Amino acid sequence: MMPNSRQNLPKTSESISPLTVTACAHHGAGDPNHVKEDGLSTHGFQADGPIIDVHAHIYPERYLDFLERSGIDPASTAIARDMNASDEERDIQARLRQMDEANVAYQVVSLTPQSPLIEDRSTAVQAARLANNIYAEVLQRHPHRFKAYAAVPFFHPQEAVEELTRSIDELGFSGVAINALPAENRALIDPEFIPFFEELNRRKTVCYIHPSGNAAFSSPLLNHQLEWVNGAPTEDAIAVLHLLKGDYINRFPDIKFQIAHLGGDLPFLAQRLEDNYTDWGSFRSSPREALRSIWFDAANFFGPSLVMARNHVFDPNKILAGSDYPYFQNDKRDLYTRAITYIIESGLSNEDINNILVHNPVRLLGNIFTAQPE
Repeated sequence: MMPNSRQNLPKTSESISPLTVTACAHHGAGDPNHVKEDGLSTHGFQADGPIIDVHAHIYPERYLDFLERSGIDPASTAIARDMNASDEERDIQARLRQMDEANVAYQVVSLTPQSPLIEDRSTAVQAARLANNIYAEVLQRHPHRFKAYAAVPFFHPQEAVEELTRSIDELGFSGVAINALPAENRALIDPEFIPFFEELNRRKTVCYIHPSGNAAFSSPLLNHQLEWVNGAPTEDAIAVLHLLKGDYINRFPDIKFQIAHLGGDLPFLAQRLEDNYTDWGSFRSSPREALRSIWFDAANFFGPSLVMARNHVFDPNKILAGSDYPYFQNDKRDLYTRAITYIIESGLSNEDINNILVHNPVRLLGNIFTAQPE
């Protein structure tokens, strides 16, 4: 149910304007003109519009409880609990304070990897609707700080299309987020899922692909707790390789595919992929060209990787700032700020930095980011 009143919500300023990132407005202080003396030091870099973080997560406790009641292993939801990342207003306010410290105007939030990948059709639909309704409540409370990608019952393509339609047309969401590897013996490009991608293509919308946290079902990774250390970027790359093998970039040219974590190891494999195409026919079309048609978020946090990817592999107008919030927070809160400062300090030109922080998200999602008080 949508909240009927905001009278009891803690106050926070919702206005962000073009800024010089040398100090930061602290909205939790209740004063949009308040500047922290120990603000963000970024050598005087000036962003020429609102900074947008396209990779962040909200994990509602009641949704995680529903997953576990539905038979989902609690071990898989544990990584989303106790992270101060629920939809409760105390967690949202803590999030806003960190956003303000980093001068981030908006987060685009998604549920992945806690997607409703449930075999029972009815339960999967209930889970997706519950999650999206909760996200809609957050967007209603803070329309000038958050946008959202929908969760869908991906194992059930017709129902996934229906929930996608509801989320975009009725709830005002900006696209969909799905897991990179939905199950051990199922891939995104399996024929059963084609109707879902056909609808995404018809709508010309964003399909955000994020790791599942299953380490690509690799025992050498899982047995040594490497599912997030190396398993996640491996999944990022595998998902893109699946898209390339299925020629989905050409088959569905109007889907805006967005990949997490700078694509994992893909930037370092670019020449190898192209050689496999030209010499062995491993792909139907050029991987190098396809990679320049895909959007990648920069939740990688290592400047040289970002510079190499921008200069040699990806389209510079399709690289986006991303934090992977809520991870690397709590007593390491400066790491949220790092998601922005590492881009600024990477050695890229001011034009490139402004594109990544400000303009490329608008190119991806449209002019939906307004800096207006509520």
